[in-house]
Amino acid sequence: MLGFQFQGKDETTRAVELKQRLKKETILIILDDIWKEVDLEKVGIPSKDDQKKCKIVLASRNEAVLRKDMGAQECFPIQHLSQEEAWHLFKKTAGDSVENNLELQPTAREVVKECEGLLPVAIVTIAKALKDESLAVRKNALEELRSSAPTNIREVEEKVYC
Repeated sequence: MLGFQFQGKDETTRAVELKQRLKKETILIILDDIWKEVDLEKVGIPSKDDQKKCKIVLASRNEAVLRKDMGAQECFPIQHLSQEEAWHLFKKTAGDSVENNLELQPTAREVVKECEGLLPVAIVTIAKALKDESLAVRKNALEELRSSAPTNIREVEEKVYC
């Protein structure tokens, strides 16, 4: 995206290279799913004093991490989807056949119910993982979600539960 390759082999050298490049660009950096403080300087993202053309958006489920640890200037809460909005998103992603298939629909609705409180990216990831899967796979996914251990749902672990 920035049109360059790192020359350095270690993190420190790469951080310096990235910082030098970012100072030349007008760029928006988005860091999503932050669970603990990230040392922006250490990874090469310019400090507040150096940010003339670089803006940073931080996203976290933990407001304290953003305000206290990261020193965010402004925080905006993102609302979760309603049950109906979540179902609509799930159907759109997994295919409308889940609504028309009387065998799959009850399980699909239960999966969406278990997704309550999750952000849209989680619902999309789960819906994609279950698209075109059998009823048995969907029921297994539902049990995994209920036990809060969704490790056996293909593609879910790395995208949603980091």
